[in-house]
Amino acid sequence: MDMIKSGRLCKEILETGIPPSWTSGLKMQSLYTLEEKGYKKKVTWKQSSISEDMIGIFADEPIYKGEVWRHYYHMENIIVFKDTSDLPPLTPLTVEYLEKHVFQAHNVCAVLIPGDSINHSSADPNTMSVLISDTEMLGIAIRDIAEGEELVIDYNDFGKPPSWFVDFLQEHNEINVLNFKGYNDFV
Repeated sequence: MDMIKSGRLCKEILETGIPPSWTSGLKMQSLYTLEEKGYKKKVTWKQSSISEDMIGIFADEPIYKGEVWRHYYHMENIIVFKDTSDLPPLTPLTVEYLEKHVFQAHNVCAVLIPGDSINHSSADPNTMSVLISDTEMLGIAIRDIAEGEELVIDYNDFGKPPSWFVDFLQEHNEINVLNFKGYNDFV
C-alpha cells in the first residue's frame, strides 16, 4: 500500500500544519495519485455542478451501487481527532483547511488528507460513508453513479460536531462554515 507514502504526509501535517501548496483544491489534488489517496475508482476534480465557486469530485468511470470509491485509513489518508491535542499546528492555512474539511461520521471526527471535495446534496446524494472501525472508513456509492457525474453526500448524515471542536472554531471565529447542520447556509 502506497497511500501518501505510508502516512508520511499525515505525520508532516501533524508536525507542521497544512502544506502551503494546498491553497488551491485543484492543485492539492494534482499532487498525489488516486492510489496514494486511497481511491478505488477513477475520479477527477473540476468546477462543481452544485456551486460555481467550488470544485467537486466527479466519477471518471461508472461507479455502481455498493461499490467502494475511496478507502480511508487513519494516519494514511485521514486524521482522526479526539480532542484539540490531536489537531496540527494552527497556521492560518490549517485553520482554513479544518473549517472546510473536518467532518464527523458515526461519531468519528476527522479530516481527509487530502480532502476529497465532495459536496452536499440532501435532494439526491449518491454516496455515503461507512465506518469500519474508529480508524477506518469507506466511501460507498448508494446508487449507480454515471461517468461524469458529481459525487455528493448528504451533510445532514454527519450529525452534530463535537463540542470541543465547536469551541475551538469559535475561538478562531470560524464557526459559520462548518459542514454540519445548523452551522452554515446550505445544510
